[in-house]
Amino acid sequence: MTRTTVRRPVTAGTDVRRIPADVHHNGRSPASHWTGTDLLGRRALGGRPDLIRSLQATAGNAAVSLMLQRKAGWPDASTEGPAWNDARPKAVGQIWRLAIAGLTGGIGKPFKGGTSVHTTEGADHRAIVLVPEGFKPDKPVEVLLYFHGHTEAWRKQYAGLRQRSFKETKATEEAGLTNDNTVRDVALDQIEQQLDKSGHRQMIGILAQGGPQHEFGIINTDDYIRDALTRTTTEFPTKLKGIPSSWSVILSGHSGGGFAVQAALSGKNTPEKLKGLILFDAEAMHGDMRRRISDDMKFLVAHTDAERDAHLAKSPVVRAFTSKNSVYADRYKDIVEVTIAATTDPLFPRSRRADLARLRTRAACVPLTPAEDLRLKELRRDAPTDQAGRTELQGLQTRKACKRLSAGESRRMTDLIAQETTWLSVMKYLPKVREIYQLTALDSPVKHEEIIRNADTGSGEYHQGQGNLERALRSIP
Repeated sequence: MTRTTVRRPVTAGTDVRRIPADVHHNGRSPASHWTGTDLLGRRALGGRPDLIRSLQATAGNAAVSLMLQRKAGWPDASTEGPAWNDARPKAVGQIWRLAIAGLTGGIGKPFKGGTSVHTTEGADHRAIVLVPEGFKPDKPVEVLLYFHGHTEAWRKQYAGLRQRSFKETKATEEAGLTNDNTVRDVALDQIEQQLDKSGHRQMIGILAQGGPQHEFGIINTDDYIRDALTRTTTEFPTKLKGIPSSWSVILSGHSGGGFAVQAALSGKNTPEKLKGLILFDAEAMHGDMRRRISDDMKFLVAHTDAERDAHLAKSPVVRAFTSKNSVYADRYKDIVEVTIAATTDPLFPRSRRADLARLRTRAACVPLTPAEDLRLKELRRDAPTDQAGRTELQGLQTRKACKRLSAGESRRMTDLIAQETTWLSVMKYLPKVREIYQLTALDSPVKHEEIIRNADTGSGEYHQGQGNLERALRSIP
């Protein structure tokens, strides 16, 4: 693939622009070109060591280093094949895939070689940003912040979002590593394709790059998103034409990425507007899901209908997917129904329901009239054999045996009716709770590494409605 670079004369105070062509994922270049602009501040600082020292004193060495490094793409992006993570935007359907580096948050180590021998690219302070064609930053915005799982070379998959390109050696051959210049999010998980088909045209995807064992460093969710969007607007101004003023967040994680989702929900890291969670065989998050359901159920018990409606309207949705016969399936098994029952069953147990039914029957007793009492004696004496006679006898005997409630029993019945009323008022909200919290335990033979795409790795091009990410997004308004 040829990279076109236009060099312009440099004069004092003039910005330097490099204009590489856009590249589609099929290798063809569209008519439009991207113009990436280096920050004026970075250029100015390059010749002013006094300013650098001043900024280092106020902002710190790390912040100044990141400022000086600001430019589009990953600094060590592979040049092989499509060069997925270089400075050129890549179109996957109607989604622009944009590689950014130098983020303030995220993992600080490059993780090259060793368990990351299946790539030549680093992992430090990097992400992939996905922007739909026609995205409008001044309209309501959603952000999907996604964390990948373990990426060690021995798994024979991908080093996160890093291109699967490396220098082949006898050791890599013996390890059975694949060197095909692809990236996981496009070739395996098909995240871009699913976002494209989801109908969420105002959703930006931010795919965080982590270390081999889900090391993502410290990520304050909203700060991290703001940094990523700011960099994207600066480095890819024709793809993201402005920084949204606010956004709602959907956090997502696969496998070990669940730990990063858990961290993103802790303390000050929690996003201001959390809209939902999408989990794929996600470690650590089954406990969080159970806690969320339990907290909502407890709220329903203690509040009025108006308060219940308002509370559930603000509850983030959760979509969890587990692969068949996996340890993840065991952890999440029946999590929604079991957690609901943990509240509703003690609230009004079956034994109390049966007790109330008996008391209600007795409370409805009507004493026999003298004529009915005489009729009962006749029927007992005659012992009728016809069905009508036997039915009449049974009814009169039941009424004869029925005793009125004592004062204590009446108070007991009143208490049980109050418990039943609360129980019924909670039970009517269960359809809404089940709408918010959904677990899909896959019964298909899709493997753990294929759970996002929901198809065999060799199934080829993505088909609308196929993937579990698309399925989850379509269920979230």
